[in-house]
Amino acid sequence: MPSSIRCAVTMSALRECQAVMAATLEQGPDALPATLFSGATDRILLGLKAHANSISHARLVAMEDSFPRYRAAAGHAVFNTLSRAYVDSGMGCDRPIAAIGDMFPTWLQCHGASHFSALPPPVLAQFDWQWLVTLYAADAPALAAAALAEHGDAVLALPLIRHPAAAMVPNTVGLAMALNMPDWTDAPAILLSRPHFEVRATALTAPMLALWDATVRGPDLGTALAQTSDHFSEGTLVAAVLALIGVGAFSVEGSTA
Repeated sequence: MPSSIRCAVTMSALRECQAVMAATLEQGPDALPATLFSGATDRILLGLKAHANSISHARLVAMEDSFPRYRAAAGHAVFNTLSRAYVDSGMGCDRPIAAIGDMFPTWLQCHGASHFSALPPPVLAQFDWQWLVTLYAADAPALAAAALAEHGDAVLALPLIRHPAAAMVPNTVGLAMALNMPDWTDAPAILLSRPHFEVRATALTAPMLALWDATVRGPDLGTALAQTSDHFSEGTLVAAVLALIGVGAFSVEGSTA
């Protein structure tokens, strides 16, 4: 048998085995085919229990690593209780370990209060998760302010394409205080970006947020300015564009998929 065919057969069998093991972890030993393992039943069950404990531990560690600010604000014991309840509910368990926490902020919003009466705001968990997404987002060269001068008279045709690592998190007074940034309490949103390898958080002004919202479909600069000109002066909007470019909000045309 050619090596490529043997590899395909092996990978197919591996995926089937992984699917069976996942079903067994979720549904219990009755979901395990009798032919998958050989040996005494009690030894098989002991091995399954050890495997389940390893997976459970890995999931909880991943939750801790994904939400450092929320864990610090809530306290380790409280966070451990919440993350166990989240994992036990089955949320995120169909995802890779690294992505297990993507529904945790929503789960907190819906179910957190049923476990503890006083918790940090769920938006702090959303901030944590988006920080992680931004950190591992695709690389792309950020649009520089020099591009405005390079376009000359055609500057209004400059595409404003959101950088793949840039994302907005809605701000609240609770989030600003949890981040120990009291000067941010009046900011309507926070932009997370990664202009130079490190994640950067920027409190957005109202004009910056309006322009960010206007670039959801990647319009040119002229269109974005026109869509927001009813609420802000031209000078204010130009300053907002420069500020967004300065923190790596946009990428160079043609550099992203």
